[in-house]
Order: sequence, then C-alpha cells, then structure tokens
Amino acid sequence: MKKGIKIPPFKSNQEGILTTEKNKGFLTIISHNIKNSFEAMLGYSDLILKDYNELCDAEKILYLSELKKTANHTYNYLVRFFEWIYYKTDKITTNFQLLNLQEIIAKSIEKLLLNSEY
Repeated sequence: MKKGIKIPPFKSNQEGILTTEKNKGFLTIISHNIKNSFEAMLGYSDLILKDYNELCDAEKILYLSELKKTANHTYNYLVRFFEWIYYKTDKITTNFQLLNLQEIIAKSIEKLLLNSEY
C-alpha cells in the first residue's frame, strides 16, 4: 500500500453483505474473474512492449484490440459489481416497469444497420 493512502473500513451494514456465507462464494468468483482480466491485460501489455519492433501492424492491432476488449469487459464487470453492492446496501432502489421490447429491438437493429453502412 502506498504511503499516505488510507482505505476506509467497511460500514457495519456492508460487512454483513461481504461476510455472509452466500456472498463469500460470489465474492470469490468476482475476485477470480477480475484477477484473470488484469492478468490478461498485463500479458497483452508485456507482449506488445517486449516485441513491439518485431510485431507486424496486424499483430499490434490484434493485441491492442484484445487489450481494449478485456479492459472494457473488466470495467463493465466492476460497474455491475458496484451496482450489486449498492443494491444490497439499499443505496439504490428498483423501479420495475413494462418495456416494449419490440420497439427497443427495432431501434437497436436500426442503429446496427446504420453503423454497418460506414
């Protein structure tokens, strides 16, 4: 830990969430997935840095694309995890509503078709 950086302790309501038997397995899975994602990103970074001059442009683009994809996946994974924590600590509420899936799907397809034309 860096000097001068203090990590605040969990509040009592959060401790219950993080220590229940049901959630310990969940947290183990999350930590494993995050660790694997960072290992992949570090591996791609090392590969690019060590072999940069020997890699052709296509390989560089491939490795950088994989690095970006893994970073995006990890970011989204962490966002969902934090949302789960907020939900479990009653910091967010749910607002269920009916959705018109046909309309949502039609708009999504329309956007995909527009993007594929470029």
